[in-house]
Amino acid sequence: MGRVTWSAGNVIDVETRRGLFVLAQMCKSPYLVFFRHFRRDRDWQGTRLAPADVLFCTAVTRQFLKSSTIGRVKGVAPLDVDLPTVWIHPDATSRRVTVWEGTPHERSFFTIGRGGALVRKDVNRHAGGPFKHPSGVFDEIIEPSVTDIETIERHELTTIAVFPLLQERLFLCHGAGKSVDPEKHLLFDLPMPFAFEPYIELIAASTEEERCALLERYVGG
Repeated sequence: MGRVTWSAGNVIDVETRRGLFVLAQMCKSPYLVFFRHFRRDRDWQGTRLAPADVLFCTAVTRQFLKSSTIGRVKGVAPLDVDLPTVWIHPDATSRRVTVWEGTPHERSFFTIGRGGALVRKDVNRHAGGPFKHPSGVFDEIIEPSVTDIETIERHELTTIAVFPLLQERLFLCHGAGKSVDPEKHLLFDLPMPFAFEPYIELIAASTEEERCALLERYVGG
């Protein structure tokens, strides 16, 4: 992360794929809010953040902060934003999935999660816990099994984002012009667009050589 230190309210830019940056705001650690503002020249002068600009909010790992290209953005006022209080908590079952079966794009790999519960998790008051539920990772279960698409699309996962999967998700959001999340498609067995293939490649990579080749999209050479 260079010399950028975490401070709630700091506006930063994060490189998605090489050469494309997105605006984000540090909130209560480890939560970042990302916005629908993408640039290649990193010239954010005159940018104003508004609630309608929010793409999504997610917690991030130290690995993400250490591995990502991140810079402090001055001259852009932070947004007064409350973090979400309702999330989707994924089931933790390990399973093998196959995507694009019967096509030249077919890939099979192991992943964690099938379905999830709608939960209340008030990270505005206690971003790092403790939480009220016996599991210790959220406050209460609202709906034990989420099935409707509207709920799935409206709420973020409680998982913590890593590099470079978050970079690829942000790049896909840029291309789609809205928030998209390949993890939800895997978790809920939703149709997988071919546009998500670079994300799937990152998950399915089985050798160090393959992983290193894929990382060239996200780090400078």
